[in-house]
Amino acid sequence: MKLVNNAAAASNGTSECGICSEVAAEEQLRMREFVSSIERAEVLHRLRLDVVLCVPHAMKLRNKVPPALTPRIDGIIIRCRQRLTVEPSQLRSKPGPDRAGWGALGRAAEFLVAQQGLKT
Repeated sequence: MKLVNNAAAASNGTSECGICSEVAAEEQLRMREFVSSIERAEVLHRLRLDVVLCVPHAMKLRNKVPPALTPRIDGIIIRCRQRLTVEPSQLRSKPGPDRAGWGALGRAAEFLVAQQGLKT
């Protein structure tokens, strides 16, 4: 309890989480870096082929890129939505680790983790 009281006293009246602030600042920095490099040929090529974006980041990116590039972001969103309708059914038929009891929610979670390139 002492730790909580000390942390509350040290916050100087602000209720914003320091970690959330740092994560948001880092996200904004990375978004600006990506937008500044988006017109390079290799980045445009990768956008056409294999980029996966979650909807919140796709919408943020869409609002930051030049208007001529918004159709590419829209294409990525459409491609990701199509994958979300096709790939879960493919997961159901693939052999994998013991999925007993996982059900549809477990398969969907596995799919979403795979889409984001996270390691389990």
